[in-house]
Amino acid sequence: MRKLVVLVCIAFCASPVFAQSPFSSDRPGQSYSALSLDLHEMQVQQGFQWQDFREGDFISQRYLSSFTEFRYGLGGGLEAGAAYGFDYFNQPQLNDDFSFNSGQPWIMLRYSFSKAEDPLQWGFLGRSNFDAYDLRGMASLALGAWSLSGNLGIYSDRATSFTVQWTLNLAYSQDKWSSFVEVYGLSLNSANSDYLAFDGGFAYMLSPTFQLELFAGNQLGVGPAVGLYNTYFINTGFTWRIR
Repeated sequence: MRKLVVLVCIAFCASPVFAQSPFSSDRPGQSYSALSLDLHEMQVQQGFQWQDFREGDFISQRYLSSFTEFRYGLGGGLEAGAAYGFDYFNQPQLNDDFSFNSGQPWIMLRYSFSKAEDPLQWGFLGRSNFDAYDLRGMASLALGAWSLSGNLGIYSDRATSFTVQWTLNLAYSQDKWSSFVEVYGLSLNSANSDYLAFDGGFAYMLSPTFQLELFAGNQLGVGPAVGLYNTYFINTGFTWRIR
């Protein structure tokens, strides 16, 4: 563990401060990047999230989750990836003890039609955890320090035969900082469980290869089992370009 900490510190210090992010990340926010990694580039994206699930005036459940994603560039605009997410939950009305809820591995393929210097970028992403699949198109438009990006796709699992999902993200980058606001949601789905959500946050570059991120949001929805509900969450993590 000490060797890993030393390695990370060396990676931070070996790189000079960079004005704009030299890499593309799916963090922070819900929108996946339209850019794939170049040949043999490797990147880790890590997020930790705390979420309160509210029904009426009380918190029915709390979730503490982690999602780790590893990306690898295959060249020619193609990228492969693997990820693992898990979460713990508790019921505050009963006790404060957290119990393991679920853990899922994911495999991913991404294809980008664009380069980092292109003002208009677009690509496609496919993800699966063997019980579910997520297919989406991604696009981004650079407007100087501003950028507008979004995703549109279909998600399906055993409980839901299809769900249309979408995101729209407006970001501003300046020196080592970037910030964003985002709206996203689910609709037209077979489970009749729609939601509309908002989030926002910022990222800070410690070096050209390492970025810290923090964002928070609120989700409003309706489901066949719980009726009207809303959730609040805060998410923190990092993106690390290994090579």
